[in-house]
Amino acid sequence: MTPASATRPTSADLRALLAPHEPPCISLYEPTHRSYPASSQEDPVRYRNLLHRAEESLRERYPARVVRPVMEKLERFAGDTDFWIEARAGLAVFGSADDLKVFKLQQPGEARGHGRGSDRLEEIAAALAQSRVGTLLVEADRRIPGTVDATQGNIAYAGDAQSDAAADPGVSDVLDDLAEAALRTGAEVIVLEAARMPSTSGAAALFRY
Repeated sequence: MTPASATRPTSADLRALLAPHEPPCISLYEPTHRSYPASSQEDPVRYRNLLHRAEESLRERYPARVVRPVMEKLERFAGDTDFWIEARAGLAVFGSADDLKVFKLQQPGEARGHGRGSDRLEEIAAALAQSRVGTLLVEADRRIPGTVDATQGNIAYAGDAQSDAAADPGVSDVLDDLAEAALRTGAEVIVLEAARMPSTSGAAALFRY
């Protein structure tokens, strides 16, 4: 049976994705066609190829008996014609030994596989430097004084949220820098109220691979 899919991860989905999961964990992003017949003929082939590359990568770190059950879950809907006919601009699949979530995205994602996500700002900055962020969530109306080196993936903090620097408009904001870097790499940036954020760090990201 094809798993249920949504057009955009909710905050509850993102909390679940960022939570610890039983390895191996894998995430797949694939641009898809909005129109038939390409959506049902070309996209499943690309998806199977992406699965094949992802499995080869996982088997370098995990035994086949651990990898196979996860891959079988991701393979279940590869041949489901109805699933592929109702396509949008992109597909994101997140699987692990204990979980599977599928999202049909309004924006395309580069065909890549592996990884998961993080709510640690340093890990997000490092992933952005490698163009590995597919979706970035940023907390609205929050400032974290400091700067992000988008090339090296480093963060230089200029104080905390309660410091004078946080209220100084002349001091750069880490969250703004992360959002700008994400947009430059083609990632989707979503701004949410604090109550809807899946973490308390100010940002959370889902990785492309």
